[in-house]
Amino acid sequence: DSASTSTNVDITAQTGIASADIDSKIVPGYVKTIKKTDTEKVVATGQRDDGTKATGKLTLQVTDCAQSQVTVPAGTTVSANGLNFITQSDVTLETIRIGNKCRNSDFPDVSSGTVSMTASSAGDKYNLAAQTYAVAGFSNVTSKGSDTTGGTSKITQIVSQTDVDNAKQKILDRLNAAATSDFKSQFSADNITALTDTLSSDEPAVASTPNVNDPGSEVTVSLSANFSQMGVKLDDLKKIVEVEAKKSIDTSKQAISDYGLANAVFRVSNKSATSASFNLQTLVKTGPQLDANNLKKEIAGKKRGEIISSLESRPGITNVEVKYSPFWVHSTPKNIKHITIIFDKPNEK
Repeated sequence: DSASTSTNVDITAQTGIASADIDSKIVPGYVKTIKKTDTEKVVATGQRDDGTKATGKLTLQVTDCAQSQVTVPAGTTVSANGLNFITQSDVTLETIRIGNKCRNSDFPDVSSGTVSMTASSAGDKYNLAAQTYAVAGFSNVTSKGSDTTGGTSKITQIVSQTDVDNAKQKILDRLNAAATSDFKSQFSADNITALTDTLSSDEPAVASTPNVNDPGSEVTVSLSANFSQMGVKLDDLKKIVEVEAKKSIDTSKQAISDYGLANAVFRVSNKSATSASFNLQTLVKTGPQLDANNLKKEIAGKKRGEIISSLESRPGITNVEVKYSPFWVHSTPKNIKHITIIFDKPNEK
């Protein structure tokens, strides 16, 4: 019968080296590269209001006299009801100090100024009644706006960046799977196992038709990228696994029958274009170290019970039967030519 031994070992793969260093657990790494291209069509979900922008007047006043004057530049954002408007010109606000007192509010014609403002986007929701506005970046300036008018809505369906990004991700998912499958086949032909987690690609070339922000009900995205992956030779892994497994078995009585590499688990912890560090976990199967000729010499002339007891004590041997033939033979021959040994392997299909 066979037994299983868990093997866990850290290995480094490096490109550009000719052979494996078993003691240091460093093996040659082999890199393959392929180019993949694909397209994806998705519904455009972006919207743009191509209507007109509301406009109005805004009167600003400085609230303190910390500065002799405050200039609010054109392009300043003011907001009310969660909507933003943009000032269209600079305005300089003078402060009034009389008798060491700040008298701005007493002389509004001097300490205030009026500018035009335009909604940040088109839409009829920007048509607001007169009210106060918050002035971005100027906590010492208050403002009051007039009614804003002229805002209209005209919704146009456009391609959004999110639409392109979603299509791009769908393509990348397909190409990653396709590249992984291709690499597996290519490596397998060279008796190399692919390190799946080393799969990488360069920055993909992405194009969309229509372009982002252009009108359209759907968008076609095309993507092209170069993929690469590293692999290591199975023979090199076997040598390292064998060294590790033999630390846990009695090599005088047990031998490795399966290195477990077909079902091994690889976990890459660090990778670059020229190297990869990974952990290899395998379940190594071992069986009894049996040599028919040596066993014949060992059991020649011994009694049935002694043979059974001796062999069943060995790792991997579950049962021993001793049969004599013809019927008048009742002891084990001393001549090994008269001994036949049959190995049964119940675990093998």
